[in-house]
Amino acid sequence: MKRDKNIKGKIDFNLKNVKKTEVQLLTSGIRIVAQKGERSAACPYCGQVSDKVYEHRKQLILDKPSNDKKVEIELNKRRFVCVNSECPAKTFTENIEGLSSTRRYTRAFENYLKDLVSRKGYLEAQRFLHYKYGLNVSLTTLFYLNC
Repeated sequence: MKRDKNIKGKIDFNLKNVKKTEVQLLTSGIRIVAQKGERSAACPYCGQVSDKVYEHRKQLILDKPSNDKKVEIELNKRRFVCVNSECPAKTFTENIEGLSSTRRYTRAFENYLKDLVSRKGYLEAQRFLHYKYGLNVSLTTLFYLNC
């Protein structure tokens, strides 16, 4: 049990303004439950700050492996109502620094994949990720990252 506590204390991730609420040790790896610490967010279209939450949703994000274990971040993201009546966006999702809006992995994981591909090649990197961590990363994704 002491070993589990040591692992939980050492797990860190590279997302700014995001706080860990829970760390779970799974058979497949480690899951960090996290959420943004701020209560409000600025609309990306008009810049108006809003604290009216429309809905919550969970997003599963991959982070760089730690201690030879797969690291998942379960991010509780909020969707806000834009309070500016003239703004074309009625709702917007809070922005997390360190994450691309379209990708489901951190920049640290992206750099890990780039390094892995440069050392092993595309096909061997894909096989390594599948057998070591149970991750199914397509060759297209690996190729796209290195372009």
